[in-house]
Amino acid sequence: MEREADAAASLTMLRGFYGAGETLKSDLPPELYRRVLQRATQLGIPAASVVQMRPWLLALTISILAASAASFEPSIGIDAYLLNRSAGKHVSALETAEFQIGLFSGLPMALQACMLEESADADVASVERLLELWRAGDAQQLGALMHDALAHPDGEALYQVIFVERNRQMAATVERLLADVENYLVVAPGIRHFLGPDNVLRLLECAGFPTVRLSGMR
Repeated sequence: MEREADAAASLTMLRGFYGAGETLKSDLPPELYRRVLQRATQLGIPAASVVQMRPWLLALTISILAASAASFEPSIGIDAYLLNRSAGKHVSALETAEFQIGLFSGLPMALQACMLEESADADVASVERLLELWRAGDAQQLGALMHDALAHPDGEALYQVIFVERNRQMAATVERLLADVENYLVVAPGIRHFLGPDNVLRLLECAGFPTVRLSGMR
């Protein structure tokens, strides 16, 4: 996992920033650029840094900082928590850093802009509402909330690339692990991978593997 983190940092520098003579402003509609710049500076990102970030990277950065503003700490997320308890166990990545960054950086500009618009519109209240529904195990309301967040002309196309296609790959990986004699714990942070008609659990069920969803846990 440390190797993946190192690779992510290197690839982010390579693919996440504009070169000489290019800026974020030239790739966004004026109104969206104004909103994004305002939201990013509210979260403490210097304007000089904002204009050099490509939309996909800025979207992810805004999302992380918005979560931090709502008192969420990445260092105690479920993936980090379990990784810290994995001493003596073999650990591998469900997705490599190269795959993830290649996916985001390879998005058409319209989909990067859609991703950025969604992150810029999220606020502390929406993050807290997400947590409330997650704690209650309300998959229906969570799905509706996620759907509303992608209410954009390119929202469905973004959802297909970022979630549906990846869900299929994740489910295929889990199927291969299930064919092994060993026991595995698979962690897929990101609640959207478990919502909607093409979620990971649903795909596994369609492949003949029973699943049990645990909800309402505190």
